Amino acid sequence: MLAEEIAQAQARAAIQAEERIARHEARSRSKSPSQLMSTDSRVDISRSTTIMEGPQYSKIIDSIPTFSGDPHENINDWLDIISLKFDIIGYDSRQKRRFIPQYLAGNALKWHLAHREELSSWNEYLNAITSAFPPLITTSRDMNLKMLRDRKQADTEPFINYYTSVVALCQKHVSDMPDDQIIDWLKAGMKVTLYEKLQGEEFPTPQALLLRAQRVELDNAVLDSRKAECSVHAPVIPVSIPAHYNHQKRWNSPTSSQRTSTPLYTSSYPPPLLAIPSPPQAPFFLNTPRFRNSFVSQSSNYNYPISSTSGPSNHPRRPVICYSCNQPGHISPHCPYHPKD
Repeated sequence: MLAEEIAQAQARAAIQAEERIARHEARSRSKSPSQLMSTDSRVDISRSTTIMEGPQYSKIIDSIPTFSGDPHENINDWLDIISLKFDIIGYDSRQKRRFIPQYLAGNALKWHLAHREELSSWNEYLNAITSAFPPLITTSRDMNLKMLRDRKQADTEPFINYYTSVVALCQKHVSDMPDDQIIDWLKAGMKVTLYEKLQGEEFPTPQALLLRAQRVELDNAVLDSRKAECSVHAPVIPVSIPAHYNHQKRWNSPTSSQRTSTPLYTSSYPPPLLAIPSPPQAPFFLNTPRFRNSFVSQSSNYNYPISSTSGPSNHPRRPVICYSCNQPGHISPHCPYHPKD
């Protein structure tokens, strides 16, 4: 009896163990797709977040102003702005020290090139550049007015930087300066190309002038990019040559046979002087000197009309004259009046 009970207990335990294993397998199979889906969803969310943050980071990087070390620039204000931008992007101290030279220009960039090996940490760099370019503290109204007059917008300087600097100088000169005077100071120092676009327009506030100037800058940037694209992708127009030009060129140009042909006559064998066909020969008695003289005297009494088209030939030919009888039309070896023996 005891053995049977032990066997039954073992059988029940085995059945329960198999049921537990089956439940675990079913639970694992049911949880795997959900876990995979949750993992995929988290990956998709992180990927979409990264894609959305990419353009924002680019805008933040492009909006960081440059520092050139000019007297009208405040090093403390610039460092506050660039530190804030770097913190938004997520740069650590090493990355801040690495990328800050990208936003230096002029004397500030020269200073960086001279001390870049000495300053490795971010805090040391901040202290050194602040000492090299201390902010100019002006308490005199004349000094503030001079700085305001000397402030001009550079050719490549964004209007937002120029606007911020001029407004700050106006507030230093007169704490409650009216908006129309601030607008006059802004127009007095802006670059000529921008002033030509805004000339004649009225602005109620300096902020309205800022928005209008930024719009003009955006339009100019778009126009410059379009011009660059047109210059790069300009189609090449083939130059067509008229058919008569090719025909005339082929007609005037010497052929291959003319270029390669050898002369028919050489210096050792000159050409015969039979350039014109010999006229029919007259009888012997007509060639006597007395008959020829009488013929010339008779023919001279008649006035033969001269053709209007007659004239000197462009290519006169030398008449063929016999050296034996001085008669034209044949040469001495073929002279009929002096036959060979």
